[in-house]
Amino acid sequence: MNPKEQELLEELSPIVEGLGITIVDLSFAIAKGRRHLVLILYRSEGLGHKDLEQVHRTVQARMEMLDPHGHELSLEISTPGIDRNLKNDREYAIFIGKGIRILPVDDSEWIRGVLVAADEETITIEQESDTHRISRAMIRKAKLDSQQDRR
Repeated sequence: MNPKEQELLEELSPIVEGLGITIVDLSFAIAKGRRHLVLILYRSEGLGHKDLEQVHRTVQARMEMLDPHGHELSLEISTPGIDRNLKNDREYAIFIGKGIRILPVDDSEWIRGVLVAADEETITIEQESDTHRISRAMIRKAKLDSQQDRR
């Protein structure tokens, strides 16, 4: 995340969290004088159309206040999807308790389970009756796995 995106995340997170929703990811760009903001949102109970509309209105108003020059804003809001790639510490923390699949750097087989803990060095997943700690350095790819949510 670049400095401007980090600044916007810090500005918008408290507002969106006030609605009971978490910003998973944010991207921001300016092209031809037009601002483009993409928000990926999450709430454990799920998000409906009305929730997304409410966030859109709230964020749109805040972004207008932050831009005294009135540049046009394209605002795109969506949910993470059922097989989102997990990219950073923040995302691991948000999705604790959710199904996950891990592709280790030294294997071609996915490891599936429920994410039960994560820190900067390791993640911990639970499978049936086993718990596995996996070094973050040994993870080639990590994705949400909705099939594990149903266990």
